[in-house]
Amino acid sequence: PGRRPRLLDVACGTGLHLAQFREHAQVCGADHSASMLSVAARRLPEVPLFEQSMEHLEIDAEFDVITCLLSGIAYPLGEVRLHRALRRMRRHLAPGGVVIVEPGPAPDSVRRLDDRPLLFEMRGVLVERRTRWNVHGAELVLHHEFRMSVGARRTTLHELHEITLRDLHAHRSAMERAGFDTRLLRSGDGAPPLLVGRPIGDDTPLPVPASVDRD
Repeated sequence: PGRRPRLLDVACGTGLHLAQFREHAQVCGADHSASMLSVAARRLPEVPLFEQSMEHLEIDAEFDVITCLLSGIAYPLGEVRLHRALRRMRRHLAPGGVVIVEPGPAPDSVRRLDDRPLLFEMRGVLVERRTRWNVHGAELVLHHEFRMSVGARRTTLHELHEITLRDLHAHRSAMERAGFDTRLLRSGDGAPPLLVGRPIGDDTPLPVPASVDRD
């Protein structure tokens, strides 16, 4: 059998994607959040993890696949920081490697935000999440408050997320400016599209399944 591909998950969070990817590849993850990585380390103690932002990615390795999923690509605020992050990913690709990006939320998605409290139970812990949000230009600021109850014990945690709202065209244009030849992959089952990029000048053909939009 051939060598398993080397995969880096950027903005890996708590490692949920890595747990699936490791069935098919040699994996490692990077994230700027130490608290997220501590959860990932408990979940995947054998997987190398790096506390690094995507804008300052510096790992002594090359990868066949680099992924940045969910809304991870939305966290670099402004076009300069996004460009720097994409260029850093490009530098870490092995010849023939690809970057797979799941675009972040578009500006019109703000209309669909739901600020009603969300109540759920997980491993005996009752959690209520309340969300406040506001928009400043192209930036969305989300304030999450988590109220957790275990018996008579109550704990409150807060999360602040600042992300940039960009439509699909803006994400694709940013990848092309950073030196990628891109293809748009649609699943057909309602899942968000993915942008698949290979550095311009790499002559290895991009695999283009039937569900890829060539436009």
